[in-house]
Amino acid sequence: MSLNPIFLFSLIALLVVTTHGDLCCHRIRNIWTLGGASFALLLHLTSGGIDGLMISLFGLVTGLGLFLPFYLFGGMAAGDVKLMAAVGALLGPELALSAIAFTLIVGGIMGMGYLFIRGELGRWLNRWNSVLANFWITRSISAGYLPPEADEVAGQRFPYALAIATGSLIAVVLLGGHAPNYMQGTWP
Repeated sequence: MSLNPIFLFSLIALLVVTTHGDLCCHRIRNIWTLGGASFALLLHLTSGGIDGLMISLFGLVTGLGLFLPFYLFGGMAAGDVKLMAAVGALLGPELALSAIAFTLIVGGIMGMGYLFIRGELGRWLNRWNSVLANFWITRSISAGYLPPEADEVAGQRFPYALAIATGSLIAVVLLGGHAPNYMQGTWP
């Protein structure tokens, strides 16, 4: 079984508009993330009742909770966190966890590829070698961290919505059959 067409279309629509905004303007608009999350909660409530609403809420908290530390440590923009929360609200906690795992893998591959294409992978590796050496000596993450220099590609904005979209779709394709019954098959 696969995701119900309404859930699948909603996910794809959310991912398309937010990825387009991130690629074009480096911005994921609140109207899309908050609207997507609100729609997901309503969709789950109408198709799965109170249990569906709780699944959606737990998915939202999963996406928000696991991406929030990346934002707090400066590794991700707030729009990316809100997008993952909206995706979690649509997918529920189990699929959200898979989407997050695939997103992190895809994001890492995209980031490394981007650094390689721009000819700065070696520079990035050298900086992180220094970070690890400083950590080994000081045993302090904050004392050992070296932020990217102003001209370094690793310090520039990265359209992470593309990684979120790709990781989320991989999770749905590979594991969509693990979604709750009311999210599968055709619309009741």
